[in-house]
Amino acid sequence: MRSVVMMIVLAAAIVAIAMPALLRAQTQGEMNGDACNDAAGADAQLTQTYTQVLAAHADDEVFLAKIKAAEKAWSAFRDAEIKAVYPSEDSFNGSALPMCTCTERAQLTKDRIKQLQSWLKKSEDVCAGSRG
Repeated sequence: MRSVVMMIVLAAAIVAIAMPALLRAQTQGEMNGDACNDAAGADAQLTQTYTQVLAAHADDEVFLAKIKAAEKAWSAFRDAEIKAVYPSEDSFNGSALPMCTCTERAQLTKDRIKQLQSWLKKSEDVCAGSRG
């Protein structure tokens, strides 16, 4: 009898641990959508940060030309990087490919946001360049 009770308690514990994961279960389409929504949110934040950098340095024509060229080059890099990571639509990723590419895009974009934010902070580092 005691072992039956222990088995029931153990089974209940397993269900309690697994239940949140079961409740979060999604279809691949939903996961693709979530990942691409995250990427879109990161793109919106990137645009906002980039606009702030441009506004903060509006009086420096040379900087503006250089940062615009850098942003154009970074955008091309991001797209090429994603294509290098996922070179074929026939890849082993199958229906998860949109989720994978959007996740990669979101991460690259979030990394770029951090880079751009350095132009919005004051620095006393002699090597900070235009970021100081």
